[in-house]
Amino acid sequence: MKKLFITFVILFSISLPYITYANSMKILINHNGVYTDIKQSDFVPNFIPSTDYQIGSFMFYVEALGYYRNELTLLCVNDYNTTIGINPFNNKIVFVMDMNGDTKYDNYTVNEEDFINNLEEGIKNKSIRKSFIENSLNIKSDNNILIDNIHGIKYIFTDNILSEYISLDGLNKHAKYIKSKFPNIYNNILDNGKKYYEGAQLNSFINKQSDYFFYININYLKQASSPVFNYNYALLYAVLYHEMTLDDFLFLMPTAEIVSAINEYVVIEYGEFVFYFKNEIMVTM
Repeated sequence: MKKLFITFVILFSISLPYITYANSMKILINHNGVYTDIKQSDFVPNFIPSTDYQIGSFMFYVEALGYYRNELTLLCVNDYNTTIGINPFNNKIVFVMDMNGDTKYDNYTVNEEDFINNLEEGIKNKSIRKSFIENSLNIKSDNNILIDNIHGIKYIFTDNILSEYISLDGLNKHAKYIKSKFPNIYNNILDNGKKYYEGAQLNSFINKQSDYFFYININYLKQASSPVFNYNYALLYAVLYHEMTLDDFLFLMPTAEIVSAINEYVVIEYGEFVFYFKNEIMVTM
């Protein structure tokens, strides 16, 4: 079943009290598993539509129902005929925008990558409240910190708004994705890192290697499995694109040999490759 995490706008004809249908679109609200037509009484008192969104759009209903922008995530399913507003913290469906009006709305969840993307956007927009996460998880924060063992996240709040998150396992979203979808690749990266690092430094090695994995054109990723690269995605990235800081290079290729360092220029050999740096930035020669 297709899913998509996007900002999605559907235009409606406007008629008071803002609850309208277009092209057989049904707006349904979830009342403890029973889906009924949304009513004006479901809106927050004295609701005034924001000028940032079209009346009848997904974000219009998010705000009308009293949520902040990133407190609900959008899922498009059923060949995009159904749009679901779902609480990403507990996967409870809040409302549905359905072209057919007869779909069963269950067994939908927000995947880990979309969950993290929504957190990051929510932090940027200052649009996830501490009280919302507390109520969603039925957990109280302590000194503006809340531990979410379900998602493996520590949330940090400032002025009752989510301001930072930290993964409990120390992995960033790219590393988490690779670990989930490509465990063999993750284990190779992990084994490479264990040769030189442990603890927080090992996590940093895994995170950086995972970031470079995502920076590489998908058509070149298979080259990393060759003995020349041995699943060192940072090395493959450096060879392909000649872009990297000196600090990153030395951290991710810890056996690299500095063969020359004169003024702002540094020359490094690693395996069969030679790399040049100027002012601690990789350059081509």
